[in-house]
Amino acid sequence: MKKLGFTQVTALADGMRVEPWPGFSMEAVAPAMPYAHNALGLIFEHGGARAYLEPHVIHLERARQRVGQVDLVIAPVRVVGVPFAMSAERALEAAKVLKAPRWAPTGVDAHLAHGLFSATLIFYRGLVNDFRELVTKAGLTMEIVEPGAGDVIEL
Repeated sequence: MKKLGFTQVTALADGMRVEPWPGFSMEAVAPAMPYAHNALGLIFEHGGARAYLEPHVIHLERARQRVGQVDLVIAPVRVVGVPFAMSAERALEAAKVLKAPRWAPTGVDAHLAHGLFSATLIFYRGLVNDFRELVTKAGLTMEIVEPGAGDVIEL
């Protein structure tokens, strides 16, 4: 990272919390297997608003114990690959635990795959609408937001 010009680099581990700017904090949360050893989710907090970003799979018990109330969850709802991300069904279980008023699904854009990650190895299963239907059937009052690149979500 320093080669890229960053002057302050902090490697985070599960449970670590840093405040890179006054009033803005980030806390690392280990995801579920198979990513618990090499990836982290992050809780961002600023001015009382909290957002939880998990790029792979939410660890339900850890979320129950440590994440707490958040205003927005940013996480997958579509199985990718082996699986690289959680399904709509797993996302629903996480939604029940986190009780966030909003969810921004990730990994929903079509991707062109090349080389090792070609279409023969990577597959996609499920749609945002599958997740939306599960949320409705479960009686959850959660807004599913689908921002485009560069869009801002006010918390």
